[in-house]
Parts: sequence; C-alpha cells; structure tokens
Amino acid sequence: EFALRNIVKRHPALRTTYENQGGMPLQVIHDVSSEIGKASSKLNRVSSARDWNAKRLNAELHDRVHEPFDLTKGPVLRSWIFEDCVGGDEEDKKTRSDVFLLTAHHIAMDGWSMEVILQELGQLYAQSRAVKTNRKHYSELPKPSSFHMGDFSRQQKQDIENDLEDWEFWKTNLVRPLPVLNLPTDFERPVTQSSKGSVHTWSLPLKLCKRLRDLAADQRCTLFVLLLSAWNTMLMRYTGQSDVVVGTPMAAREDPRFESLIGQITNPVVLRSDLSGDPSFRALLRRV
Repeated sequence: EFALRNIVKRHPALRTTYENQGGMPLQVIHDVSSEIGKASSKLNRVSSARDWNAKRLNAELHDRVHEPFDLTKGPVLRSWIFEDCVGGDEEDKKTRSDVFLLTAHHIAMDGWSMEVILQELGQLYAQSRAVKTNRKHYSELPKPSSFHMGDFSRQQKQDIENDLEDWEFWKTNLVRPLPVLNLPTDFERPVTQSSKGSVHTWSLPLKLCKRLRDLAADQRCTLFVLLLSAWNTMLMRYTGQSDVVVGTPMAAREDPRFESLIGQITNPVVLRSDLSGDPSFRALLRRV
C-alpha cells in the first residue's frame, strides 16, 4: 500500500476524474488525500482466494479486469491482491503465492505508462521492505516530473502550430475521401458502421522472426515498417485495391520531459500506402 500510495501521489493522471461541462470534457485532478485519491491507492485484499481453485481464480481475475470504470466518479485505477492462491494448472496445493492485479482505464495510462508504473512500484516496494527490515542502503526514485498531462497537451498544440510543413503533409496525404477497404466477408455488413471489433493474436516462429529482423536490417528499415508492408500487401491481395489506409497508435514521447510520465500519451496515426504499379517488396518498403 505504501508503493501504491506514492505512485498515485507522483502521478496526477491516476487521481483524475472527467466531467461534462457544456458538452466539453473537463479533467478534475484530486488531491492524494481526497476520497478519489484514497480510492485510487487502495489495495483491496481478497483473503478468501486461498479457498479457490485455479479455475475460480481465473474467473475472478477476468471479472475484475472487465469491470467498467466510471470516469465521472472515479477511480481510474484499481488494485487487488489475492492472498495465498493455488498455482499451476494442476492445482498443486503446495504451490501457493499472492496474485497482484492492477487495472486502469486507458484514458489514464498507455502501454508505456504500464512499464513506468511497474518499475516504480517495484522500487517503492523494495524501499518499503528495506525500511521495515532496517536496511540502510536502498535506491530511491527520483523526484516526480513537474510536467503533467496538461503540459503535454499544450506542447502538442504548440508543435502543430509551429510545424506547418508537417501539418501540410498530413493534410495532403489524408485528403478526403479516404479509400474504404472492401474486404470480402462471410457475413453481411451492418447498415450502420460501428467501432466494435475484436483482437486476434498469434505467434511467429523464432527462426522466421530472426529472418525478418535480418531483412529489416539489410533494407535499413524498422521491423514495424517491414511488418506493415507485409500487412499492406495482404490487404491488397484480398481487396484488389492499391490505395491502402491503416491506423496505428504511436507513442508521442519524443520530448524526454514526458518519458517518465504516466498518462495517455499516444496519438492515433493514419498511414496511407501506395501499392500501385505492382512494386517489388523491397520497393514497397521504400514507399512505406
């Protein structure tokens, strides 16, 4: 709880709620000693977990992960510790450990933030243990950044206003109407388009991953550009369209002042690729 309390104190985004004022969203940052601050740093202990089997534990974790957030009332961060749980698929009664679950709304954290919070939690927990055992030597976290999400938003606005050349590129590249991919489906598309989708994950063999990295290095491009080019090629094969638009989130932490900041610091970027003229894959890499 010492670690959680200090994390919430260090990062205002974890004790922020959001209100609707005249149709416009407004963030409200609460003090760490407020009800929202206390709720955000509360560690919910589940002692009854010691009586659960592995299947019950997984079901409980699933339910808490999918529990909706109330952005108006908060908190946007919740944590539990399931004590003395059975571990392993075979439910080995001798293998027991505590399970720590941390959930946060995406408005307060991005993927980068998760790495920051886990690193800081680890250091703060080690510091707490060192104090309790009277150890004199332990590493302390540096002072929290004086820059917050409001500073990031202002910096983004300023960057757009100052970099007119970059702004003109995007206005030209994304001129409407943007192409719509006519992917073949085995079902009828709904009359009204929605944002409902699904996630599909799969793994690539290690040998293939190495070959892909070697090819990317040989072509002097990133692995992301290589995989995006392959994805675009597949979409072209399925649709017969050479003008392909793909969306991707992009970390917006070029400024080192925001590297250790917890918050939603990503930008959705629209990547438009030209696959006309039947280019070779190497030529496509240079286009992408």
